[in-house]
Amino acid sequence: MRIRSFIQIFILVFVLMFSSRVRCAEIVLFETKLGKALDAVLLPVTIEGKSYSFLLDTGSTFTVFDKSLEPLLGNPIQIRQKTETAADKAMSTSFFKPIDVMLGKLNLKTKLPFLTVDLKFASKVLGRDFHGVIGMSFIHKYIWKLDFDQKIIKVLSSNSKITSDNYDTSINILAAYKGVPIIKVELIENSISFLIDTGDTGSGRLTKGVIDLLIEKKLISDVALDEMVTASRVHLTRRVRVNHFNVGSLKYSNLLMHESLQNAIGMRFLQRHVSVLDFPNKHLYLRKGLYSLMLDREDKSGIKIINDDGKIVIELIHKRGPAAVAGLKKGDVIESIYRMPFDGNDLLQVRDILKDENGKEVLIKVNRDGKRIEVRFMLKKGYSHLQMP
Repeated sequence: MRIRSFIQIFILVFVLMFSSRVRCAEIVLFETKLGKALDAVLLPVTIEGKSYSFLLDTGSTFTVFDKSLEPLLGNPIQIRQKTETAADKAMSTSFFKPIDVMLGKLNLKTKLPFLTVDLKFASKVLGRDFHGVIGMSFIHKYIWKLDFDQKIIKVLSSNSKITSDNYDTSINILAAYKGVPIIKVELIENSISFLIDTGDTGSGRLTKGVIDLLIEKKLISDVALDEMVTASRVHLTRRVRVNHFNVGSLKYSNLLMHESLQNAIGMRFLQRHVSVLDFPNKHLYLRKGLYSLMLDREDKSGIKIINDDGKIVIELIHKRGPAAVAGLKKGDVIESIYRMPFDGNDLLQVRDILKDENGKEVLIKVNRDGKRIEVRFMLKKGYSHLQMP
């Protein structure tokens, strides 16, 4: 009898230890602190002993390298003049056989090839240098916990147990064309597919058809013509403020979204939560966090700025915006605001200042071809609004 009991206990322990079906709480494979700027997740990867920053991008199928790293990849196996990204126009790419690229002890190498594109302009827009993009070919194998309250990101084993009771809502993740993750969002009395795009630094994007329907049903508070800055260019598009937006059981209001080829939720939306992207088990878990009441504020200056070699440069200026009326021009280098000096590292802070309350006076000093010019203007809301039917 004792022998039988011993055998039963042994079998039970064996099953618990080795069964792939058993899931344990948070088996952490990689963990790192998030930076102060939470609009994008940059992760340290190691190539041949040297560390590089890579952007976590669930909107990308492949792992992508900046073209400056091509010497590390050898000879290309294919060169394509045009390839389409989630939010951008066609870009020139090259394909390479994957090499060992380490995120902690995890190897980004998969069966899919690596891509290279020119990421210089994307780094300028983001305001921080990065040399690559971690795409879904690697991401899909793991559970990703983005804790914006604690400013920590964890990569968890697929055997980790995520308890839905610890979160406010749980949504099924669907695999779409090219492996990018999709969730269903209730909008306009319909269930509409939305891409989860951690490479989008805003709250998200909407297709032309969805925007037109929102306008028709008067479910947005304003429509404006805006300049959207993407990985390779600045282009004109519509920007809307969505009155009501529901994801699972959670409700949101007044989200700013741009017109695009795809519906998507972006990093600014995820930032409002402690988010778990459980790709192996196909669930998105959300728990409202410290930033849950964060408001989407629009630019009220009429300028788009980038970090160009450590300087804040006006990349584009709206002719009807208050900055243009005050005399600022494309190419001007912003040196100070309210007589406080700024450089390229302060890009996000300067963008926040230009989103301040309507009617607030701004004092800016710029360098234009070696000549310093100081201008004043009032932040103005609605200079780019379009007439709604």
